[in-house]
Amino acid sequence: MTRRLAMILLLVSGLPGDSSAQSQREVVSLGHEVAWSRKDLSNPLDGWLQVVTFDSSKVKVEVLARGTKETALPMHRWMTEENVIAGCNGGYFDPATFAPAGLQVVQGRATGEYQQFGEWGGGVGVRSGKAQIWTEKEILSMRIFEAESFVQCSPVLVDGVRRFTGAGEDVRVRRTFIAHDGGSLWAMGVTSRIGLRELAALLANQGPGLVGFKVNRALNLDGGPSSGLWGKDEMGKVVVHEKEMWFVKNCVVIRPLQK
Repeated sequence: MTRRLAMILLLVSGLPGDSSAQSQREVVSLGHEVAWSRKDLSNPLDGWLQVVTFDSSKVKVEVLARGTKETALPMHRWMTEENVIAGCNGGYFDPATFAPAGLQVVQGRATGEYQQFGEWGGGVGVRSGKAQIWTEKEILSMRIFEAESFVQCSPVLVDGVRRFTGAGEDVRVRRTFIAHDGGSLWAMGVTSRIGLRELAALLANQGPGLVGFKVNRALNLDGGPSSGLWGKDEMGKVVVHEKEMWFVKNCVVIRPLQK
């Protein structure tokens, strides 16, 4: 076990005085400096959070997508066939047409167009081999936006010292998110029923105890029946399978680096 993974495992096990994430049921290494953990969240949320934390310099981050609803697969089968370490649902899509809600890029091929969301819009993907979360301002400032992988999502939950405070976003549903520390440490997670502002506050205020690092930028992926998280350990045993209720259009996954 590397020193960095050992530190992540220590941090996600819980920090003294952490009032929002009190008890840790389990922490498991998935190999490749990837760790899965689950925390129970206390008052006022009274729920749980599961998170897969990884070093983006040690794995490959990628967006996958299914072409049509007829070719869609349950996440467990999809992730197993793709032989990934872990994955979670991606961005919004139209359940009727199975079209992405905005821009999607898979293996350099773009589908749809970027749809402006406003101050808290953005997306996640990979450009020149580097995983990134972009804000809408950054995306629109580029003369040409190019990426190997990308999925449009919203809202941006944390951006440096700012956190999402948009009005009318307090509906509590199961949600997925992705976050990083401004460097190579990343986390993808799923929560029980929570509002967007509550999730933003949780990640901003309790980040080190929740995901193993201080969150620099975080992005909401999707909420409700599309939310799911899956991961397996080095022996191929499925460690986490928080099952989605709908087949999803796209996923954000991590794979071992090719040698």
